[in-house]
Amino acid sequence: MADQRTAISRVIEANAVHIVQSIIVTPLFKAHLIQRQVFTTEAAEAIFKGSCTESEQLYAMLNCLRKRIVETGCEVVSQFLKCLEETGHGHLSTSLYRQMREAEINVGWMQEVGE
Repeated sequence: MADQRTAISRVIEANAVHIVQSIIVTPLFKAHLIQRQVFTTEAAEAIFKGSCTESEQLYAMLNCLRKRIVETGCEVVSQFLKCLEETGHGHLSTSLYRQMREAEINVGWMQEVGE
């Protein structure tokens, strides 16, 4: 399973620029990250602190997400993709899901996304 976590982290890393350019940070987006337990309230507040640009915040979010994947497992990715779908970023969620499947990552732990 550790190999799966590393492979998923690599897909996130490889798509970092696309993710940062695609996500619009809104209060709803932040709330969904916390509600879906992608991040704790404290972690989300630290990531989305006001002194950073939105791009810097999103890169920080991705770095934290990649660490969480390695430390806690694949479920956090499933919750992140659901968060994207629920906040108007379904195209991004579907793209990441398909890339994970194409990378031969076993996505059986994740409910079908965008299909």
